[in-house]
Amino acid sequence: MRTKHLILLLLINSLINVVYAQLSIDLTTIQGQVVDSVTLEPIPYATVLAIKENSDYTNGTTTDLDGNFSFKVHGNAEYKLDVSCIGYESSCKRILLSNAPINIGRIILRENLIQLSEVAVIARKKRIKLSSSGLMYDMKNDPLSQSDNLLFALRNVPLVTVDGNGRIQVKGSSSFSVYINGKPYRMATMDPKTVLQTIPASSISKVELITNLDASYDASVGNAVINIITEKKSLDGYNIVIDGSVTDHPETKAGVTTIITKGKFDVSLSYNHNYKREINQKSESNRDNIQDGVSISRLRVKGIGNGNYTYHTGRSMIMYNIDSLNSLYADAHLLLTGVDADVIQRRVFETDVKRYTENKTLFNTSSGTSEYNVFYQNLYKKDKSERFSLGYRYAYNPDKRNNEVTGNEYLGTFVDWDVNAKEYTHYKNETNGGLNEHTIQSDYRLPLGKRQTFRFGGKYILRNSKAVPKYFIRDDNTDGWIKNNNENDIGIMKQTQDIISSYLTYTYKKGKFGFNVGGRLEYSYNKISFKDNPQSDLTSDFLNFIPRGNVSWTLSSSSQVRIAFSSGVIRPSIWNMNPFRSQLSEFDLSYGNPDLKSERTYSTNLSYMTYNNKWFLALDLDYGYTKDAIVRYFFRDNNDPKLLVHTYGNTGKYHKFGGSFYLNYKPNNTLSFSANGTLTNNNAKSDVLDVNQNKLSYNASISCDASLPKSWLVGGRFSIFQQTPDIRTYYNHFQMYSFYVYKRFMDGNLRIGVIAEQPFNKYSKHRTTYKDYNLIEKNINYIKDRSFGINLSYSFGSGKVSNIKRNKKIQNTDLQQSTGVQ
Repeated sequence: MRTKHLILLLLINSLINVVYAQLSIDLTTIQGQVVDSVTLEPIPYATVLAIKENSDYTNGTTTDLDGNFSFKVHGNAEYKLDVSCIGYESSCKRILLSNAPINIGRIILRENLIQLSEVAVIARKKRIKLSSSGLMYDMKNDPLSQSDNLLFALRNVPLVTVDGNGRIQVKGSSSFSVYINGKPYRMATMDPKTVLQTIPASSISKVELITNLDASYDASVGNAVINIITEKKSLDGYNIVIDGSVTDHPETKAGVTTIITKGKFDVSLSYNHNYKREINQKSESNRDNIQDGVSISRLRVKGIGNGNYTYHTGRSMIMYNIDSLNSLYADAHLLLTGVDADVIQRRVFETDVKRYTENKTLFNTSSGTSEYNVFYQNLYKKDKSERFSLGYRYAYNPDKRNNEVTGNEYLGTFVDWDVNAKEYTHYKNETNGGLNEHTIQSDYRLPLGKRQTFRFGGKYILRNSKAVPKYFIRDDNTDGWIKNNNENDIGIMKQTQDIISSYLTYTYKKGKFGFNVGGRLEYSYNKISFKDNPQSDLTSDFLNFIPRGNVSWTLSSSSQVRIAFSSGVIRPSIWNMNPFRSQLSEFDLSYGNPDLKSERTYSTNLSYMTYNNKWFLALDLDYGYTKDAIVRYFFRDNNDPKLLVHTYGNTGKYHKFGGSFYLNYKPNNTLSFSANGTLTNNNAKSDVLDVNQNKLSYNASISCDASLPKSWLVGGRFSIFQQTPDIRTYYNHFQMYSFYVYKRFMDGNLRIGVIAEQPFNKYSKHRTTYKDYNLIEKNINYIKDRSFGINLSYSFGSGKVSNIKRNKKIQNTDLQQSTGVQ
């Protein structure tokens, strides 16, 4: 009996296997990828249907985030393959299937705008792509950004926030650099608001956000790089953008940019003017000198300032495309600045008696900055990626500071600030000089197959700077100025700095895993000499190795984990080192420290990013350490206890540990919500200043934008900040909020906006408190908050042109000061 059952089971099993095998043979796999016809970018969530001819049989699927699809149908038949997606024209093709799997390859869909109540309904195509170094945002596939300027459009890039005043942050930090087509765009790095708002977003293809920097980047390029990739167009034409804005602060801005493409030449010419006026800027200060825990004197100050600030910036850039693989780039930039300001400070110095004084300080400076670049680039023939580059840069930054101080003392019984005043001092301080910088840089990129890449290069920087301080006192007899060669006069100071550096970086990618490791070796020689005091000359040299690396693991096509390590060098600027003594009053003296050495920074980061078609989320944990931090500190003069001396020293060590988040949610093509924030514990130590302090810093912001019918855009933002404290110095938290309305006219060529900054607050109080064992100082600056402004931008042109691209390879960001035109 059991034998019969066993034989029956074997027969049934064999029959099932035969039937299953027959069914398997009858099924075949169809696979392929659906892409956009213009950008060739994958289209997610497209519908793919296989309809069997002369039959009711149909099967299909939807594409994944990479535009790929794969499904099975019965073989040995003819099918109609129907591919569709909202916002695209459908594609239909006939295929004849055998029993073998078939790969259709790319199926290209053309975009189709369907007008519903004058609102374009467009498929939410994949705009974000994660990489081992950061992410890529497809600006061309963001229809809401196409008629905006680039500054405004950056609000849509994950991890980037732009507040109502146009200030940009990346992952909650303002430490970043701006690149154009992979090359430093120094002008935009130093003044991103002014520069980026003159660039139309319609001329941008993608925005690459690099948050994991390798050794090919300068040691102090910042925490991130915003790399703007422009559209590549070749037809001749021109484009002109005129923009301007005015607020009741008051502040006015105006600019014009012309871009011309003719044959192998791309030319960009621009001019910008910015005028800002400060009216009745108020401030208060209270300083207590402490002895044995008791205040022995108090200085109370109330100030009011007025000023006019003018900036003229001219830029010219030219690109010569020698052929498809070689190009030559050159530019020239000029910045002219003028400052005409005055400050009146009324002081009450309280000891056993009260002393009333008034200081009137005049600032009148005019300076200029120039910068020139020449750059050659060679590409690989196969994929047009960069192979070799060589460039030269020259920059000149003047160091000119002038102030004139008139001090009045009120004698006898104090009645009023306009009664019983008698001039007791009248002096003038001037410093003249500047920084000349020459840089030569070369880079080479060597790919080894599809998985490995080597990059190596070198840089040489020569800096020569000079400071010439002069001190004058007023001659009461002639009413003229007499050179005052007092003990503060250190004479002419010169500084020479030579920096030689080379780097090597290696990148490996395989499947879901990728890593990058490299290092930069820097040798610097520094000499400071004093013409009138050669015994004070200083020389120093340093050899620094600066490693960087990161490891990434792609969990899925839309999520990734990364860990990165980086280090850097920040060299002190001549502003911090210049021993020129600037005494604004009998209570305050300021000078630099020529003995300063470079800061060293180290940081690690653990990050997680994930997204889908509606939201993007990023979480980070960060730890940072700064050695030999350059700290601005204060002390009382032993010979004159009421005099507070301000200077700098390598007296600090900073440890920072914290986390951050970024969330963007777009439920549809109309609305966009964003929220981000950071929380950091800051530990500052200084054995010299006997300080060990722990303080929290934070920032958080939320925003909402809505794109309405008839080309209207409205939005609002709210932010709160608690600034990172300095050693013995603390700041209050403050908040900002803004509302804006924009309207586009004339097919988007004309854009008009109205912005309200903090309309319900006339002033905000920014408080700074400094405390040590001998001194407590509290300062309040009354910053005007309420502001209403109008801005507009109009563009017109003919033909197709290449975008503005300051294709500058060379950038030096290792100084605390900037060089070249900002």
